[in-house]
Amino acid sequence: MQLKYFKELDGVRGLAALMVVVFHINQATGNNSFIERLIHKPGTIGQTGVILFFVLSGFLITRILIASKERPHYFSNFYIRRSFRIFPLYYLSLLIFLVVVPLISTGQVTNFKDSWTFWVYLQNVAMTFNWPLNGPGHFWSLAVEEHFYLIWPLVVYYCNDRSLLKVIIGIIITSIFFRILFAHLGYGTFYFTFTTMDCLAMGGFAALNYNHKWLSVKKALLIISVLLITLAASWYFLGKTKSDVVSLFKVPLTAFFYMLLILILTEKETFLNRIFNLNFLRYTGKISYGLYIFHPLCIEIAVKYFYTTSFLPTLILIFLASYGIAIASFYLYESRFLRLKDKFSS
Repeated sequence: MQLKYFKELDGVRGLAALMVVVFHINQATGNNSFIERLIHKPGTIGQTGVILFFVLSGFLITRILIASKERPHYFSNFYIRRSFRIFPLYYLSLLIFLVVVPLISTGQVTNFKDSWTFWVYLQNVAMTFNWPLNGPGHFWSLAVEEHFYLIWPLVVYYCNDRSLLKVIIGIIITSIFFRILFAHLGYGTFYFTFTTMDCLAMGGFAALNYNHKWLSVKKALLIISVLLITLAASWYFLGKTKSDVVSLFKVPLTAFFYMLLILILTEKETFLNRIFNLNFLRYTGKISYGLYIFHPLCIEIAVKYFYTTSFLPTLILIFLASYGIAIASFYLYESRFLRLKDKFSS
């Protein structure tokens, strides 16, 4: 089955990357200037850019797997392609963050006892259960995605579409259950794989829905309206002291909203398609892996060494440095492995 290529989704990936960058800029700065106050509100929303990444990954990967499950070398092709795309930059960046940067700044490398989880994609587990941890904190989402890449091909291969739909519904329910359980036990609910897998599952549903049209855009809008009204009413009647109960459902609700965005973009041509087809957004999506990996380092250096009385030059420096490193990473390093990846059929 030949998959249709949606150029708009490159723009969606670009938007997600920009949202995360603005969120981390917002975290690293205060409200001391007009520019900082200007980015404060979108900066807080920018945290959901990770959720958008998850939903988009769920959609794209599920479509690829469904389309290729009847082809020979289904498993080997998928895992080899993913490995060429993910591992080279990931492990190079770990060397930079855990060895090179601390060696330059302190003269010592990061203690392996506190960083071993990063090398085996368990950093999100360490963050959830408060294990000793020293490394790039934003890498937690890469661990969640890697767990998804590891398991999902098996699920898709052994399930027909109806069975896969039941699995997806089960994952969404299970994730909400784990979120409630972890909140009750006093653990974080944002980083753990089982409390975020519903976002990836909703992307998987969007991929299934593209073929079967179970859920129309109008129905999705109606559902999200009902959910928003229900959450607003719950917050009002439970009061602010119970607002944590409402916050447990923010992640699946946000994921549902982003799934709706993908449904709209892939179902029919609208003004949103023109927005996400903008060259800047699509190019940002193209280099988004390196942008996501390296932008916190650029923020830290710019704020620490170049931030004086005016924030605007620092903001420009952050974006220029982040984009410059991401572009160099893509063309000088990642593209070499992408050419190897393309030797294996998708």
